Amino acid sequence: MIETFYPAPKMKRGTPRVFLDENLTKALDELKYIFILDRACIQYEPDNPMFIKICHRTYNHINNTKNYNILHSTRHYGPMVFHLAFNKIIDNILLFYIQKDRINEAVDIVRLYHLLHPDCKSIKSTDENTEPLTMLKVFIANDSVQRSHLELAIETYQELLKQQQDYLDDLKKAHGQK
Repeated sequence: MIETFYPAPKMKRGTPRVFLDENLTKALDELKYIFILDRACIQYEPDNPMFIKICHRTYNHINNTKNYNILHSTRHYGPMVFHLAFNKIIDNILLFYIQKDRINEAVDIVRLYHLLHPDCKSIKSTDENTEPLTMLKVFIANDSVQRSHLELAIETYQELLKQQQDYLDDLKKAHGQK
């Protein structure tokens, strides 16, 4: 009713063509995530079933294609992470952040997961003072669906840390420092 008497600027009556199934699929394949989500925000109220359907479909496409950086630093990033954590599908985004050497962001996602799912297994073995890498390992061991991929990423990350430390130690020795 509000839409009829007080339409928002740029809001169209009915469903915009971009949200039709074939057009939405094409737009998602072209990675126009921000356009789709911005248009959904203009067209629908947040509790509208079409808004929810479009956002969930976009978030799931991003998760399947692992294009998280496109939404990073936008107003849509937080809701996407919330959607992934709420639906217990955070393994891909954790893998993405571990591979990008952004462990603290991965741990923040695990903490959000713990807030949303207080009955999960990994929350019993961790607290706020747990080391970031330990928290990730506990989550992977107890609640992860893609355990082997994440364990391999953690091992690779630890090897890179060790190589970096060895390099810095060798560099200090070469300069006469201990």
